[in-house]
Amino acid sequence: MAQRYAKLDENNIVIGEILLDDSACGSSEAEAVASLQKMYGWQFWKRTYFGTEEGETNPRKNYASLGYVYDESADAFKPVSPQYPSWTRNAETLLFEAPTPMPVTYTEDPDNPGEANRQQDLYTWDEATTSWVKQ
Repeated sequence: MAQRYAKLDENNIVIGEILLDDSACGSSEAEAVASLQKMYGWQFWKRTYFGTEEGETNPRKNYASLGYVYDESADAFKPVSPQYPSWTRNAETLLFEAPTPMPVTYTEDPDNPGEANRQQDLYTWDEATTSWVKQ
């Protein structure tokens, strides 16, 4: 098994990631960070979690994607800015969300009707109208 660590710059921005074998991790995050500092000569590392490998929820809320920031007060990774100006940060997930949820609709294949042949419709955000547009 291995653990994932995010490489952070001086402003806690994620600038890289490494997969560290458990044998190099020690028994705590602090020991793993000390190993990484010694191996790579870089000071700033934080463990990140891909999916729900630690249980029902991600202990750091989100995976440390490139460009995300590590928020020390929340002990979590979050995007720095929204994709669109109208989007706001969700206080629980720390992700940005559109002012209205994306619709979930389906189109049925007219030549082969039935639930098994439905395709979920694709939507894109239109900032000019602050709405979802079906593709």
